[in-house]
Amino acid sequence: MMRDRAARRHIITYAILLSVSLLLLAFSNTAQLQTLRSAVNYALAPVEEVLAGAARSVGGVFTAVAEADQLRRDNLAMRAQMGQLQQENAQLQAVKVEDARLSKLLHTQSILGHTTAPALVVRRQSTQFERVLTLDRGADAGLTRGDPVLSDGGALVGVITDVGANYANVRLLSDTRSLIIGMDSATRSTGQISGHLSSPLQMGNVPGTRKLTIGDTVVTAGDEAGSRSLLPKGLLIGSIVDVQAGPQFLVSSALVAPAADLDALEAVLVITDFNPPALPDPNAAPGPDVLPQATPRPTLKPKPSKGP
Repeated sequence: MMRDRAARRHIITYAILLSVSLLLLAFSNTAQLQTLRSAVNYALAPVEEVLAGAARSVGGVFTAVAEADQLRRDNLAMRAQMGQLQQENAQLQAVKVEDARLSKLLHTQSILGHTTAPALVVRRQSTQFERVLTLDRGADAGLTRGDPVLSDGGALVGVITDVGANYANVRLLSDTRSLIIGMDSATRSTGQISGHLSSPLQMGNVPGTRKLTIGDTVVTAGDEAGSRSLLPKGLLIGSIVDVQAGPQFLVSSALVAPAADLDALEAVLVITDFNPPALPDPNAAPGPDVLPQATPRPTLKPKPSKGP
């Protein structure tokens, strides 16, 4: 009995829904239904706009995230490229400096009246008494003990005191053991020039009757010192920056600023065609660069030709 009632209710409900559906289909194009649809669409329009805006916002967020990630990758790529360009620019600058230095060396070689061999500074020894450089060339390149050493601009920087097969040690003018004969190129006054480490060179024992003037150029005296010199004549040493005594004294003295930066040498030229007198023991007490006798530069004997 209960089952029959439930079945009838289901049938009745289905019939009602079917009738309503048929009625809606029959009146779907009526003015009243069109008005109802317009009203419903008008009422739901804000909701639809909000939902559409939300969808657009969500899509915009994903788009912005994707664009930000792409910008980050682009930025990293640009930074890597910029770093590479900076390294290449630094290398080019280093090559440019090296080319300028080599060009200066070649120019100095071309204007000097001596045969020279270029060499690089590979070691510096600076103590409270010494200023010594080690070069990357030695006897294999024709260097010998006593050879004058010039800067890349042609100014005297020191003398070779020790030579190996592939190295040479240079005692700089600023070394406290260094003592050479210099000459004021303007007055032709000569005096002993000694080293005082990082201070200007000292030019002493100049006859008091000779006037020394600030700004005068000082060069090596050569044989004008009265005996065979250890150094060629006319090599640039520096310029007078202070006169410490006047003509009223028996001797005058002056301070001489080296023309070369002795503490920043990187490349030098070694004069190889000058035959100086024999050097004293480099560990002995310093003396002026004049000795009574000369020791000729050793020459290689030609090998006898073999017969047929």
